[in-house]
Formats: sequence, C-alpha cells, structure tokens
Amino acid sequence: MDYGTIVFVGVSPDDKGGIASVLKMYREHFDGGRFFTSSARPAGFLFTCLRFCRLLAFTPRIRVVHMHGASRGSFYRKYVLFLIARYIFRKQVVYHVHGGGFRQFFEGSGKFVQGRIRHFIDQADALICLSESWKQFFLQHFWPSHIMVLPNAVAKVTPRTGGEAEKIIFLFMGKIGERKGIYDLVKAASLLNTQYKGQFEVWIGGDGNMQTLRLLIESNGLQQTIFLKGWVTGNAKEELYRKATVFVLPSYVEGLPVSVLEAMSYGMPVIATNVGGIPELVKDGESGQLIAAGDIAALRNAMERFIRDRRLVRDMGRAAEATVQQNFVFEQTKMKLDKLYAELTDNENVGKA
Repeated sequence: MDYGTIVFVGVSPDDKGGIASVLKMYREHFDGGRFFTSSARPAGFLFTCLRFCRLLAFTPRIRVVHMHGASRGSFYRKYVLFLIARYIFRKQVVYHVHGGGFRQFFEGSGKFVQGRIRHFIDQADALICLSESWKQFFLQHFWPSHIMVLPNAVAKVTPRTGGEAEKIIFLFMGKIGERKGIYDLVKAASLLNTQYKGQFEVWIGGDGNMQTLRLLIESNGLQQTIFLKGWVTGNAKEELYRKATVFVLPSYVEGLPVSVLEAMSYGMPVIATNVGGIPELVKDGESGQLIAAGDIAALRNAMERFIRDRRLVRDMGRAAEATVQQNFVFEQTKMKLDKLYAELTDNENVGKA
C-alpha cells in the first residue's frame, strides 16, 4: 500500500488525549503517510483551511483523506475540511468518529447542526466507529454508505513480571473532570480508607481541573492515599503501568478508551463503567469488573474485592492481557485499514473509468 496517497487529519500526534495517541501510532506504522493538524483556535482556522487547500492542490497523489474527529468544535472543523476535500478536490473521505459524547452532541443540537452531522456521515465514503454499540447508534440515526467498526489498539502487549506488590495500587489515567468520574473515585477511596488505610494507594495521571481535585482529596484527608502524577508520557507513563495493580476508569461517557487498552496490555485488571464500547473490551468477572456510572458504592466494593483477593488480581490481569493480544494489537487494525484504503482507491478508479 502506498501510504503517500493518504493524509490523516486531526490533532497533532504529539498532543494529549486519545485521538493523539491513535495518530501517534499511525505515524509509527503508516510510513509515508501525511499528517495534517487542524487548528482548534477560531482565529487560526481560516489559515488551516488555506493550508489544507494548498496541500491538496499541490499534492495530487493524495487520494484518501482520513479525518479523525469528535464532537462540537472538532466536528465543525472537520466538516468544513470535509466540504473542501470532497466537493472542491474530489477526494475520498473517511470520517473516523472518536469520543464518547457524540450521541449527546447530536441529540442536543438544533435541526441545522443535525442536518450538517447527517450530511457529513451520510456523504463520507466511509464511516469508522470504535465499537459495535456505536455502530448500532449510527445505523439507527444515519445512512452511511459504508460503516466499519475499528476498535482502538495498542502497539504491543507487555507481560507483567515481578512478584506481588505490598500494596494494591489503583491507577487512573485521563482528563481530570466530572465526565471521567474522577471525583467518584476519590469518594470511593475515602469510603475504603476507613477500613483499609495503608493497604492501597490511588495514583492519578492526567491534567484538567486540578484545583477541585486537590480540594476534594484534602477535605477527605486522603493526602497519604491519593497521589497526583500529572500528565505523563513515554517512559514515565510506561513506569506507571508497570507498577500499578488495577486500572480504574469510572467514566460517564466513553468511546473505546485507549487508556483501558494500554492498562490491559500491561496485564492489569480493570474496574470501569458499562458505558460506550467498554463492555466490548472488559468482560465483567473475567478481565475486570463493570459498574454503573455514578455508583460510588459499587466502585468502592469493586476496589475492595481486589484489595482482599490478590489471586483475583493475577487471574483477571492475565485474562486482560490475553484479550488485548487476541483482538486489539495494532497490526490487526493496520490490515483492516489497508483493505479499506484499497477499496476506496479502487472505487475512485472505477468512477474515473
């Protein structure tokens, strides 16, 4: 496959967040592919459009524009670029929808915006979503010409080594805010601390509303239980995954979180909410425990179960690792995308014949 015919449109692969993590992996595996970063600043978006036009006008070998987007501002920016790519330069367009808030975005929008969303999804040459549950949502509300389920993936699996840790370490990685359920995690840790103080820790990697989080930690007297690691990348991130015991993500909305996949690839069991595509990744009672979003008591009980049963940590961690190895390694993703790109370029050739 000649990846020089593909341009990936989204955030910079060096930015923070799930989409950036996906695009970073694309950059490592799609040799020759081009990456176009869309400015999130309104003042800079006109310049973004001009740069995009220049790229497509002066690089005629580009045949497929693979757009990675989410909701709200991300959607509006990608929609304008879609119009340019599809109707001015006649390129094949793939719309790859990330983020767990797309349903709320669509249902909460007015008729005009909903019309634009329908136009984008229905007129794109291919729609990519992250899970079967998201596929059902799109099929219920839209008429995509081609829809493909493509879960997020990791580059490799890193088997867990070493002996049993003295403490259970619960790890959270993600944006600090109510949407990710981080405040529920602090409250659950507070409930646990009355009985299991000194037997567990909570490590939080991420950034966002740090002031509210710190105040909540302090008001519950958890300064010796919950530790803030900040936004971590590279070796520092890998180190957290190696040392932590159980991954926790009590989100209220999700797509298919990269952080959960990464944790499972390091042999960690997962406590997560049964939202978005998470139930298709974490099998309740097998590779982790699923709870309802906002159920702090259930979160507390799930954490307690791992504190009390180290064998459960080991067995579920092995099952988590096996799940990723079998279904979520990037080589499988790459093969699916290669097939899609070949089909799109073949269709383009047929249309020109």
